[in-house]
Amino acid sequence: MPTEDYRARSTQFREQGDASFAAENWDDAILSYAKAISALQKTGQLDFEALGKRSAAYAELGQYGRALEDANKGLEADGHWIEGWRRKGLAYFCLGHFERSRDACRLGLELAPYDEVLLEGLSEAEQIVQRGATEIERGNFSFKEGDYE
Repeated sequence: MPTEDYRARSTQFREQGDASFAAENWDDAILSYAKAISALQKTGQLDFEALGKRSAAYAELGQYGRALEDANKGLEADGHWIEGWRRKGLAYFCLGHFERSRDACRLGLELAPYDEVLLEGLSEAEQIVQRGATEIERGNFSFKEGDYE
């Protein structure tokens, strides 16, 4: 199949994923984004947009380990991928690894110093880290602050 056909299929699958994502149908979104990633990989390229959105869909399902895997996969291919740093920071935060979340946000901010998502993630992670709380206390703090989703 010609390269352009794979690109067109990738775009089509990504758009299907976007529709499923908007409808909060996370499983279908993940499947469509996986197809988009697979189609574009056949051209030797990585579909960063689909990878980032699949990471977000995994996070919506509470599958933070998989969300982190997607973020890492994209960052291994391109360490300047800002969305990857956002996704990585969020996944680590949701996994309760607040120092790692803080560090991911800091690394992303080296590339995009005014990124609001990274700035907010850094602030939230630092609040918990600075408290020096135990993992249980950190979980209780997050719950009290409404960050339990």
